Parts: sequence; structure tokens; C-alpha cells
Amino acid sequence: MKIVKIERFPLKVEASKTENGTPIRLFKSVDIDTLIIKITTDAKVVGFGEVSRASAPDQSYRGLLEWIEIYAKALDGVDALNLAALNGKMDDVRKFSSAECRPARAAFDMAIYDLIGKSRGVPAHEVLGGAYRTEMEMCATLGEGTYEQLAADARSLVEQGVRGLKVNIGDSFSSDKRNSDSYYRAKKKLQAVLAAVGPQIMVTADANQFWKNVGQVRSLVASLLEENYYHNLSLEQPLHHLDLGGHAELRRSLSIPVVLGDGVISPQSMVQISRMAAADGVALNINTAGGLGSAR
Repeated sequence: MKIVKIERFPLKVEASKTENGTPIRLFKSVDIDTLIIKITTDAKVVGFGEVSRASAPDQSYRGLLEWIEIYAKALDGVDALNLAALNGKMDDVRKFSSAECRPARAAFDMAIYDLIGKSRGVPAHEVLGGAYRTEMEMCATLGEGTYEQLAADARSLVEQGVRGLKVNIGDSFSSDKRNSDSYYRAKKKLQAVLAAVGPQIMVTADANQFWKNVGQVRSLVASLLEENYYHNLSLEQPLHHLDLGGHAELRRSLSIPVVLGDGVISPQSMVQISRMAAADGVALNINTAGGLGSAR
């Protein structure tokens, strides 16, 4: 069963909700560039995959499009059921220095598993080896806004069934102003959300590699916890993703869990994180890892 056609469908997605029949924006800056990939075979079986810049905001949309075209040419005419051959073709053209290749590859990887599952008449999870669970709790990332808006959005999401929240404490600050004002705003954002949702909802403070060194992160955490200890709080990616030594030091010295996400790009990177004991947990992103196969 050979691949005979690969199509891409760019979409613009806006997160919104409706109150009294009137659509309203949930958060600021929610326009998302998304691409749907459709792979068609000579047996008329099709598979769909997706890549969204929501999970790769530092990567150019143009770069993603270029890698979609590169992978499309590489897979043209390849046996759609031969995972080894398909991955080999994508490996042959992959440049590890290019950030855009991983999310683009993830889209094809998803489409291939979808296609194989359809050809066998089974869900894609069976192609991956079976379901580990049949239900899972949802988490969501809060947008920007005033402390009051963040608290209100957090309560609204929890009321809708969300059981975990992520609060960005790094990407809203300019890189040359890691100062007391940054500490204050990060602290106030987290306190607003933590107070709004209570201790049963997990809250992750995502620093997006913002802080320069271990000392800065310790100061922030000490300031946050001096009045109250939050057992439901964790800290994600406080330092540069290559600073595994710094993250390992933070893991040993902080009283809250350290989570890594930006640097979890391959099985090899996961091995290094484990060797260095650099994290209590990882935030595994399908797009960042390059697809379902690599993520597994």
C-alpha cells in the first residue's frame, strides 16, 4: 500500500467560548497557526496528522511549511505500512540543527499511525502497543491578563473539569529584565491562581527557560513559599534546556518538583536527563519529540 498523495491544509484557530449566545475570546493572543496533513494511499486509505505552532511558538511557520514539503517528497511512493522504511526516509533528510523538522515530522508520524490503524481496522493506540488507560485528566495553559483575570480563568477551567493548570512565568518578561519586578509578577501570578483553585488542582509554573542561574530560581521559589507551602505546585524549565547540571542542583535543593519539557526532544535527551537526575518529571510534547513513535 503505497503513498500516492500528501496534502496540507493550513488553519487559523481561535479559542473562544459563548455566553448568552455571544462568542467571546477566552484569552489574549490565541490565534494559532495549525496545519492538517492528509496522506492518501493507492488503496484509498487515508491518514491525518496535525502540527500546531501553539506547541512550537519559537519556530517559524515558514520553516514548518518547508519541512512539510521536504518530508512529503521523501515519502512519496513509500510503503505506508512499513514503519522502518518511512522513518528511514525521514531520517535521511532530517537536520538536527533545524527546530522546525521535529513538529513537521510529528504531523507525518501521526498521519502514518492513523493510516495503519485504519488499514487494520483498529484504533491507532493498538498500533502503538495498546491502551495504558482509557481515561485521563485534562490540563490547560492559562493566557495572559491581570491577576484577577488569571484567577477567574483558572476557576472557569476547573469548573469545566480541568484538573491541572500551567501558568507562564517567563515568556511575558523581556530577557534583559530578570529583576525584582520579574520576581514580584511571577509570584503574584502564581499566588492568584493557587488561591483561586485550591490544593486539589495541580499547578505548574512554566518559566520557559527564562532564569539565568540557580540562584535566581532559588530566590523566586523562596519568596513564593515564605508565606505558604503549596504541595500542588511544580516548576517547569526554569533554566536553559541544556543546563542539566543546574536543573539537577535545583532538584536537590528545592522543596517543589522540577519538570523539564523544552529539552525533551528525543529518547537520547531523555537518557541524559535521567543520568543527570535533572528532573522529577517531564512534560512530553508530541510535536517537540518528533511524533508518537519517538515520544513512546
